[in-house]
Amino acid sequence: MDDILAKPNAARPEQNNQARGVLHEAALQALANKPAARVNPPELQVTIPTLRVGEQANESDQSRYGAGSRTAMQFEEQKASVVYIAKKLDDGTFETGTGFFISTDGKIATAGHVTSQPGEYIVVTSDGRQWSARIAARKETTDVALLQLKDTSGSSFRPLPLAETSSVSAGDQVSSIGHPNGWTKTYLSPGAITARSTQRDINSGLYTLGFNPQRAVLSAEINVQPGNSGGPLLNDKGEVIGIVNFGGDGRQGDFAVVEDLKQLVSASEDKRSYLMPERLHWGSETTMLAACGATGATTQLLSRASQTHFRRAPYLGAGLMTVGGLHELVYDAPFAQKAWSGGTAAEKITSAINLTGDLGMTSSGFFALAPTLRKYAMPIALAGAGIKLVNNICSDRKY
Repeated sequence: MDDILAKPNAARPEQNNQARGVLHEAALQALANKPAARVNPPELQVTIPTLRVGEQANESDQSRYGAGSRTAMQFEEQKASVVYIAKKLDDGTFETGTGFFISTDGKIATAGHVTSQPGEYIVVTSDGRQWSARIAARKETTDVALLQLKDTSGSSFRPLPLAETSSVSAGDQVSSIGHPNGWTKTYLSPGAITARSTQRDINSGLYTLGFNPQRAVLSAEINVQPGNSGGPLLNDKGEVIGIVNFGGDGRQGDFAVVEDLKQLVSASEDKRSYLMPERLHWGSETTMLAACGATGATTQLLSRASQTHFRRAPYLGAGLMTVGGLHELVYDAPFAQKAWSGGTAAEKITSAINLTGDLGMTSSGFFALAPTLRKYAMPIALAGAGIKLVNNICSDRKY
């Protein structure tokens, strides 16, 4: 007590307690008036097996996506429509591929070369169930095929929607879903369209397989592997615009257009015209034909302008046209054989036009060697190149 009285400025204990209470209440009031800090919760992510462009394919490849992203949601929905296809060979090994449902009753679209063996096929759906399937339809010249599941009573399947490719252009974002290299997991392959062109322009090396060299095909910068064949190529809406035909280098894939699938299902489903093209086509093939024609015409004109200086120019022109015709014949003959042994009327007609043009171009060199026929050499060659040029420009149509 004496100490407290000796220090008149010192606060009594009860006064200190009152002061602390006031300060505490003031601090609580300040915190109540201060807006709460806004912190975004961490985004939920999912892991999806993914093949990236330019990367070597490994079974452990995967990427993370936002759980609510369109990519993740579409993949989860679409993979239920994608199937694993296997065919047991005589040596006990299996050939595998991918397919996808196009009807609720078990009709599956795939690539023609996936179904190259006769007999039944094993199909494994996304829920792990195993089915037997038979070949329902197949078209070698466009590399598309249909399988039909057997004994599906009481079962219903989720088909993927089919779109059109008439508006597809370079740069469009696409994806493919399938079973690369025979792996049982379902993989996503994101990519982008690089071209919508003809088989001959995009992958001329496949001419030996007898594909229609003038059929419309899609090319994309995408990582698809053996085993992806027959899988769907999807636009950003999740609609099928193509079917995997070829890939393997991790950077590029070629795809049959969905219109060829529609035609195999029902000719009326393919809205393209047999006569009028979807769009006029100009590629490396048309450039070569135009160059041949221009060269032949130029040599003919030079010869007529000056027999002294350009007397032998037509020989050079005829020789070049002959070489061009032989080059074309190598590409057109395998398709003509397939077309005339079981193709459609439109395929037979277009193959006949191409062969006629090839023979016209090729024969010019032989005509030029015969004095009595020399004057016909260049007109025949130009006619051959001309009909092939027109047929190629108008190639984007129904076959």
